[in-house]
Amino acid sequence: MFDWASSRAARNALDEQSIQDEDISRNECRFYHVEPTDPVVAEAIPKQGHCIIKLQGCEEK
Repeated sequence: MFDWASSRAARNALDEQSIQDEDISRNECRFYHVEPTDPVVAEAIPKQGHCIIKLQGCEEK
């Protein structure tokens, strides 16, 4: 089942950074590590169904 609320939240987060779909490719997506869940994330997911985190290396626009 597709989660439309999470999709809208992701699109809004990208729009806030002026990032368009064509600016993103799989070449920029890399999986580096796993770490314990931050309590803020653990709390947000049950409430919102998602949590968007800006990772290191994401430039503020």
